[in-house]
Amino acid sequence: MSESLQKNLNDALYGKMQTELRDYEKWLECKSAHDALLYAREYCLMEGFLDALEENDLSVYQAEMLLSLQKPLKYMVEAYEISGMDDMERLFACLESCAETLMTAHPLMRLKDRVESNYQDFREQWLKMTPEELIVHCEKLEAVTRMAKELPGALTEEDAEYLLRFKNPLEIVSDEWTRRNSGCSLYMDDEMKHLLWELRDRGYADDAYELDAQEYSEEG
Repeated sequence: MSESLQKNLNDALYGKMQTELRDYEKWLECKSAHDALLYAREYCLMEGFLDALEENDLSVYQAEMLLSLQKPLKYMVEAYEISGMDDMERLFACLESCAETLMTAHPLMRLKDRVESNYQDFREQWLKMTPEELIVHCEKLEAVTRMAKELPGALTEEDAEYLLRFKNPLEIVSDEWTRRNSGCSLYMDDEMKHLLWELRDRGYADDAYELDAQEYSEEG
């Protein structure tokens, strides 16, 4: 996932939160001084969340989740108060926690986030390889890179729920894609959908790949 996409999403979220804060300020201006003071803590928290996002970046999928909210600042303030936190230094941690909570309810977003994590793990492995080793693993490298890009857009919710059972779903889909294409880089969207359907229907990966312990225990 490109850094530019991450930056664009974080900028978009910051802009949305900034607009929300300005609207809140206009609302406060209509209150008496006494009534406005009652909302001082809430306003300070909103400013704090905005500052926290300005200084740190959320992941692509965390930013997408918070962007999906009509009023992300309001949601985060409520979550902060419910959590019992009383530490302004932990506002960014609260941002991340809110995003993760939203992602938990969305199998597609959870799977996309895991695919991104899997891809970063693969990249770290490749960076440690010699040029000769990279040549040996070039087919795997191509498959993983292609699937990291194509898989998120091809998933159904059923696909996501199935693949979430595994620790490295990107490896599973990449291996299956390689097996089907045998070095050919051409494939159709319908073939990708069939690949995912067949993985679920025939359970090719069930005994061949490591399960995610947490997902599997929750399923059980």
